[in-house]
Amino acid sequence: MTFFPAINKAKPAMLLGIIRQAIFYIPVMILLPMAIGVSDVYYGSFLIDVVIVIFCIFLVRKEFKNLRSKEKNLKNAVNK
Repeated sequence: MTFFPAINKAKPAMLLGIIRQAIFYIPVMILLPMAIGVSDVYYGSFLIDVVIVIFCIFLVRKEFKNLRSKEKNLKNAVNK
């Protein structure tokens, strides 16, 4: 989540934080104890983090592809 602010794109980092807390964490932590008990809440927290990590990997890979294409376009413009 620190990659995006470092490249001056804070919006994806903000969205990841909001998605993690509002969409995943709150509903899972309310519903999971009712379904499987309080002692297994750690599994829900772990699964939320796994999903967020996979989503972050996808977003970072996409951003690296965009940065590489911008770099190639810049090099082609300089060489012409």
